[in-house]
Amino acid sequence: MMRFSLGNIPVTVHAPFFFMALLLSAQGPFNVPRVLAWVVIVFVSVLAHELGHALSGIAFGLTPRIDLHGMGGTTSWAHKNVGTVKRIVISVAGPLVGIVIGGALYLGAPLLVSSGLPALARDVLEMVIYVNLVWGALNLLPMIPLDGGNALAAALAHFKGAPGIRAAHYVSVVVAVLIGLFVLVTDPSDWWALLLLGMFAVQNVRALLPQQDEGGGPPRAPQQW
Repeated sequence: MMRFSLGNIPVTVHAPFFFMALLLSAQGPFNVPRVLAWVVIVFVSVLAHELGHALSGIAFGLTPRIDLHGMGGTTSWAHKNVGTVKRIVISVAGPLVGIVIGGALYLGAPLLVSSGLPALARDVLEMVIYVNLVWGALNLLPMIPLDGGNALAAALAHFKGAPGIRAAHYVSVVVAVLIGLFVLVTDPSDWWALLLLGMFAVQNVRALLPQQDEGGGPPRAPQQW
């Protein structure tokens, strides 16, 4: 476990985060420099994503903390109702950071490549674009616990209350199943995507079941990003 602070934002990096990054590196060609570059890129990119959430939260008077763990990253704070629009802004701020970084590099890639980048540098450029642009865009999908799902839950809860949150979980299950079927047809070897989609589907189904330990109360809107 590693702890440090970025300004007033405490950051905790749990060991499973690096294990997850190493596992994901197995999806590409193996060589030590590439794997090390991949781990560093995932670390910096996920941290930048969470900083998007954290800094937008600070702008709304929140005191965030960041945890990087085996499922990526989480930005959290003591419960405080900041309103629907602000919750949506906080949710989308993270992936937008990655989309801006990845999009800028994608647009500038032809110029960089034409300047005669070494092979490893080209690999690094492609990985940075992929992790930021592609992961950022996927994070906007309307599927809890992704940021797009959290934004959807906040919007539906504003208009419909508890039924709106249930609706967001139903949408999340449908999206997870449909994308899972698409992956099975197009790239069944993408075990990481299938694993995540399965976990998300199960998580949302469980959220729809009666919670006996809480008196069968309604689902609650996500409190973390």
